[in-house]
Amino acid sequence: MSDLAGQLEIRLDQRSGTVAIGSSRPVTAARVFAGKSPAEVVRQLPTLFSLCGTAQAAACTAACEQALGRQAGAAVLARRQALVQAETIKEHLWRLLLDWPRMLECKAQAMANINANANANANANANANGSSKNRGNSNGNGNGNAGAGANAQASTLALPTAASAMPRVMQAFMALRQAQQAAGDPFSLDEQQAERGAAAEIDSSRLLDLVIDQALGAAPADWLDAVDRLASLRRWAQQTETPAAGLVCVLMAQGLAGCGANSVLRLPDSPWQQLAWSLASVEADAFIAAPQWRQECAETGPLARVAAQPLIADLLARHGNGLLARLAALLVDLAQSACRLEVMLSTTVEGVSNTARSWVANSATLEPQAEAISNVDLENSRLQDLGRTTMSASFTASGEPKSVLANKVIAGATGIDVGADVGMNDATSPDRDPGLGIGIGTGTGTGAGVGSAEAARGLLVHRVTIINGRAEQYQILAPTEWNFHPQGVVAQGLTAIARSGAQGAELERLARLYITAVDPCVDYKLYVS
Repeated sequence: MSDLAGQLEIRLDQRSGTVAIGSSRPVTAARVFAGKSPAEVVRQLPTLFSLCGTAQAAACTAACEQALGRQAGAAVLARRQALVQAETIKEHLWRLLLDWPRMLECKAQAMANINANANANANANANANGSSKNRGNSNGNGNGNAGAGANAQASTLALPTAASAMPRVMQAFMALRQAQQAAGDPFSLDEQQAERGAAAEIDSSRLLDLVIDQALGAAPADWLDAVDRLASLRRWAQQTETPAAGLVCVLMAQGLAGCGANSVLRLPDSPWQQLAWSLASVEADAFIAAPQWRQECAETGPLARVAAQPLIADLLARHGNGLLARLAALLVDLAQSACRLEVMLSTTVEGVSNTARSWVANSATLEPQAEAISNVDLENSRLQDLGRTTMSASFTASGEPKSVLANKVIAGATGIDVGADVGMNDATSPDRDPGLGIGIGTGTGTGAGVGSAEAARGLLVHRVTIINGRAEQYQILAPTEWNFHPQGVVAQGLTAIARSGAQGAELERLARLYITAVDPCVDYKLYVS
């Protein structure tokens, strides 16, 4: 729904390098849910967002469950997370197949090479003994014998554009979602329906095959192991026959690795305490409109999520948070999401490829993608005056998971530090929200809850206050408000580009490319003067 999305207006002065970002996004739009029952909110809210509706559903359901004093079972949480991962895959492939090629303005010959490589790789996988069966045996560089053999016949095949693969991605994602909806809704507040949805067998092979064919050229876990430094990224891009590999080659050839690099920090993992108090404060609307982390702008999204991964750490050290690190982070996040999806949708350990299973078991980055944050009781609320809180987040769930791996996924994080410093901004003073600390966990239909999901574009946080079984207040803190803060990562990145000497049409091209790399979830207008 467009009236919930709004629009960004970005103005760049090439002479001074100054950037002004305005937003018509209605930060209080979620108040339309006031007066509705939690079940109505959970059912209606995801339909109002054209992007990341699954992540919205995950955060919404977690917030409502927390406010009602409920906790979903491990299998339900795993299924919710799996569907968020599937949505992330779809969104990342959209960026790689449609947005990045257009914004890079790849020359005709370069795009022909990208498309020919994609075609050859797709045919190589199709001619193998079932591409989904080969995920666990793919060559780490995505340059196996099947791909080499397909090169010989590529010239005789119709060469589709990279964009032509996107309908297949959408079809694969929609087929997965429709199969899930036919079985049951894991996002339902009805426990029986949620568990029925979690028990359904959903085939993710079509979507996962497209990750290999159009992006990685290898099993995701193999790719993560093999591409761990700038040198191996360059080698992979030169040898691999996918549109995504072609984009890396074009970006490097254009000398844009460090384009837009700046010093904006990344939002840390699990910043639940500070965000919960900020959303509960009397200054919550101002915080949602222009959020900061400890009085500084911060970035959320793929780059923030995977910054510690070896490849991204190497690129950040060499080129900062410019375009190459952002494109590589998209690929890493895509690969990680694919690994998680494969594990979470498998009903047995044997149904998961060895490489994906090993990567998930050893991954330090696997955290639940939708959690509910416990609110404080009246005793803890008195600690606010001291700037400290014992608010905790329990990420594990009662009940046995469908598999040992699912349990490991759910238990990827067990909570946040009890009594950690809140460190709120000046604008988020600890004025107690009357919705906090009443009825939590009592099942009385009165309480407050905060839920989150790592959406494709970054951290999504929902907060709801429920009084007598009806939503009294509903708030949404979206990634766009962090990344497109007037002094945030996009503003500073565009300033860096303007000061690099780019002018005229080239400045506008690079500005649009950088905006695309950070990726707003709404339309924008760019004015370069």
